[in-house]
Amino acid sequence: MYVVNRADLINRITKAIGMSKRQVSAVLSQALTEIDDLLALGEAIRLNGFGRFEVRYRAGRMGKNPRTGEEMAIAGRNRVVFVPSKTLQRKVRGRAGR
Repeated sequence: MYVVNRADLINRITKAIGMSKRQVSAVLSQALTEIDDLLALGEAIRLNGFGRFEVRYRAGRMGKNPRTGEEMAIAGRNRVVFVPSKTLQRKVRGRAGR
């Protein structure tokens, strides 16, 4: 499996829509900055046909130190969750095993 990086994504978008790499890079950077800022404020972002990003709180719990086995409290924290749309799920399932 190949992992697409930022430069690869910019190249693909550039070829698809015919904008310059500099323009695509600027738009992508701004879109990601907006997503970061909204998530930091606790807002959810819904992109129809793709999915939604949201912040969920994970409650604190008791855990164990793997080295010593000693019980310790693990503090609660916010985490970012991506929930794919039904459309994206169907598209990915259609590629299962490839």
